[in-house]
Amino acid sequence: MLDEVQRKVNPEYKSKKILKSEYKGDWPFYAEEVIIECRRSHWCIVIIDGFDYASNGLAK
Repeated sequence: MLDEVQRKVNPEYKSKKILKSEYKGDWPFYAEEVIIECRRSHWCIVIIDGFDYASNGLAK
């Protein structure tokens, strides 16, 4: 619940929706769309179907 509030009001949470149809290259996800969110310029997560997943150093 706190994450949802932060996403709406915290300017340090930046996100972008990415669609498979708009992506150039091999799509690395099962879902047709994902949201990439960067928090406080320290870490990024991938949101798929409402679930947050951590990214790591191999993520591009």
